[in-house]
Amino acid sequence: MEYKIIADGACDLYGENADKIGVQIVPFYVAFEENVYKKEGAEIEVRHFYKEMVENPTVFPKTSMPSVQDYVDVFTPIVKAGEGVLCICITTKFSGSYNSAVNARNMLLEDYPDAKIEVIDSTLNTVEEGIFVREAARMKAAGLSLEESVQALERIKSTGRIIFTVGSLDYLIHGGRIGKVLGGAVNMLATAPSCRTARFSQAAWQGAERNPLTNCSCRLKSILRKTTSMPMIMKLWWVTVMTMMKRCPSGTDCWNP
Repeated sequence: MEYKIIADGACDLYGENADKIGVQIVPFYVAFEENVYKKEGAEIEVRHFYKEMVENPTVFPKTSMPSVQDYVDVFTPIVKAGEGVLCICITTKFSGSYNSAVNARNMLLEDYPDAKIEVIDSTLNTVEEGIFVREAARMKAAGLSLEESVQALERIKSTGRIIFTVGSLDYLIHGGRIGKVLGGAVNMLATAPSCRTARFSQAAWQGAERNPLTNCSCRLKSILRKTTSMPMIMKLWWVTVMTMMKRCPSGTDCWNP
């Protein structure tokens, strides 16, 4: 059976990036004004969204997950065409997008009991989810059936890792991802925390998805420290790229990890 791959907007694949691999995106909603929500990537460009954040640092945008109807609208024409659906969603720890997709599937199965609709909780987020979606597209292109792809994806999703560093904790504090006391203390010390989301087991996820690794005195030093497990040539590439993007404000001391 032919099938289509659907993913929510948390995978950060939009426009040509999604079209090239044959993936249809169900966007999240974002708002800078009270109760004025727009579909990210469709009604408001991603670049414009971040531009608004930079130009209005005291305004914190809000997000809303795709609705059940959003998924119904995407699933219905595929099901009517006699094709299957493989839908990949952001981790349920961060959003109810998966629940919306499952409810949409259940609604459609009432009218189309023979429909093949698979919804996967990726247990991932942002670029990790994007890589996962790309892998699903690669499997489809390689000729794997819907059932084979689902089995393979369920098997590999526990291997995801993402290591990142942030320049400011303001958005994490405002969104409740970290406590105000801890965030205020880190910002006061002008450190750049390096964090990791790691998927080990279901039990390991309970309670916290973000595991702080280190606190460094500047953004570049934080990046250098997180690359200690990489080959030296890759570390030098990271340093070169990040230095070209933005010169570290802490001076030459940054080069000593």
